[in-house]
Amino acid sequence: MKRLSLYFKRTKQSALFLSCKAGIILVAICILFAQCNSGDSQSSEKKVAKKKGINPSTIYPPDWAYSHAVEAGGFIFTSGQPAWDKNHKYVSYNIREQAHQVFENLKATLEAAGSSLDDVVHVKGYLKRGEYYKVYDEVWQEYFHQPYPARITVFDDFGDSTLIELSVIACKGSGQNK
Repeated sequence: MKRLSLYFKRTKQSALFLSCKAGIILVAICILFAQCNSGDSQSSEKKVAKKKGINPSTIYPPDWAYSHAVEAGGFIFTSGQPAWDKNHKYVSYNIREQAHQVFENLKATLEAAGSSLDDVVHVKGYLKRGEYYKVYDEVWQEYFHQPYPARITVFDDFGDSTLIELSVIACKGSGQNK
């Protein structure tokens, strides 16, 4: 009974921790929204959120009902990008090569949206194994420079050849790191 009680206590603490993280992320997005739009000459007018789907022809086409990215409220939100080439094939089963392909897919998607990796403010990453983190971080530093975007990395066994998948949030062409 003690073991079960301890499990529920840990589960409840984990859920509370995740709820707090979600709240912090929501506040951060609101702050970023204000910062990305603060220089806009229409900032005193009421803005209506419109969204626009982005599917660049330079990477694999979506095979289900989703967009590679959505532009809304001065932000670009990307879908999770796996290490697929234009033909929906994995580039390799090597973490470094997959990481490069994922970043190139993100780069192409952001450029199609009028943004760039320099405008990324948050990255959500999924790695198949914890041992891949070091290589992921090395490749990360080839694409991002200080100040680095905020990030969260989760380890998940995808059950297929996916070793890494990333999604990002970027300001629309803010040029904040240029």
